[in-house]
Amino acid sequence: MEYKTIGNTVAQWDETNPLQFYLTDIINGVEKTDNYDLSKFDVGYEGDFLVHLRNEIINRRFKVSLKTIRNEFESISGLLKKTIEHQLFEIKVARIDEVYLLALRTIAVDCSESGLIVIKRYFLANAESPLFEKGLIEEYFPSHAHKRGRYGERIDRILANMLTRSASVQIIKLVDQFYEDRLIDIGIFSFIKLSFSIFCRPESYRQITVSDLDYNEKSKSYYLHVIPAKSRVHNPNKICYKIPEQVGVLLLEQRQNVIATYGHLIDQKFIGKLALFPARKMMNDRSRWVSDYANKSFGQLADNGHFTSAYLRYLRKRIGLLGDRLNSNSLRHAVATNLALLGCSAKTIQAVLKHAHDASSQVYVDIAFSGLINKLSDSMLPAFQEYFPIFSRFKSEKEIIPMNKAIRCDDVEAGKIILSGECGNQIRCAAAPFTCYECNKFIPCYDADHSVNLVIIEREIKKYSDAGYTYRQMVDKFKTVKAQIELVILACNQHKQSLIEKGFD
Repeated sequence: MEYKTIGNTVAQWDETNPLQFYLTDIINGVEKTDNYDLSKFDVGYEGDFLVHLRNEIINRRFKVSLKTIRNEFESISGLLKKTIEHQLFEIKVARIDEVYLLALRTIAVDCSESGLIVIKRYFLANAESPLFEKGLIEEYFPSHAHKRGRYGERIDRILANMLTRSASVQIIKLVDQFYEDRLIDIGIFSFIKLSFSIFCRPESYRQITVSDLDYNEKSKSYYLHVIPAKSRVHNPNKICYKIPEQVGVLLLEQRQNVIATYGHLIDQKFIGKLALFPARKMMNDRSRWVSDYANKSFGQLADNGHFTSAYLRYLRKRIGLLGDRLNSNSLRHAVATNLALLGCSAKTIQAVLKHAHDASSQVYVDIAFSGLINKLSDSMLPAFQEYFPIFSRFKSEKEIIPMNKAIRCDDVEAGKIILSGECGNQIRCAAAPFTCYECNKFIPCYDADHSVNLVIIEREIKKYSDAGYTYRQMVDKFKTVKAQIELVILACNQHKQSLIEKGFD
């Protein structure tokens, strides 16, 4: 066997059959192997060509993850298959030259866009490869022409998948109700609450362990250490997020539940490595997880698809049409576009979403600058106009606020009085403080303890729920206010994080 090592990945193949090869990744002691086979393309391509292609596929591991390599392999395999099916060439292809690309252009409409993109990507990554004839330039490579280019296509995709603030409120209400009715468990419930707090990708949530949750007794604060996805760094350092108290309490309950439910499946000395959101299916005798990958990786799900299916599939069905928009990307698109519309730079958006480079965040600024937000439906626009102010206007509880405009909360039972924010009108209304959270004139204090209001609202929900069916409208009203308060708390946390990134804290 021949071997090549790239970081923690080992590529291997047998010289008697060099077109079949394997890539094995070892992460945290867990081994994962992908197999690849290019031999089925030898009817249309020279053996040397396919060997060079194999080498380029292996070398991609220097820049991208094993999952990306698999996706690229499937895309380029589809492209090679199309050229063979269309019988473009009378002899086997020895290299990609101008003639090959001209012929490929004639069937480009029948080829997947991803295949065309990948072959160009390989050229841009290594134009000196024996795969390509000398003298080729990027413009020779065919592509599917989007009417506004690939960048325009990306903008359209973001606009199509965004989750509005009003939809967020409705989802939070439904999720709370499902949890109260025991239609979802603490795992799904805590995951959704966390998703609305830190806006990460599934790859990050999938790798969170029970030891990644910390509670600081001195500051009474919860912290979560998360591995960033798409950071362009091999084995990146974890990012520490300060999370809202109510989310921290839920995650603590989830951690206790995970250890109680799945702790017997692993050696107790490795209990800290147990996934905080693990695979949810065990064998009938509860002796192991159904998934071999989970058994080898302390309960982790194998990939993003398995994770999303485990923690979102059931919820999407329960929510209905609104659930189609419930995913990590829709949340990230929403918060980034909101920030851009309020004048935040690509650097600020990069800091909030933890993009590897601010170029990834620039698209949101361009959406706002070009007025492309108007492509959203009329029914969505009022929601943006109503909820954007909580991202852009903040006060500090240390600032002097006129008495007639100060919004205060008095929790008699707890003996607490807090300054929640300032009314943007000439004088505060009699309905303060709770209706303020859904008012576009409200300027919240980002450093205030808004959870005091949350506790009061939860008491009201319980009181009217216990009062019976007659008061169901009051219960629904207070649940809406509760969701609004949660969103303002999240907005305040994002603002505080932005200040920290800018060095003001």
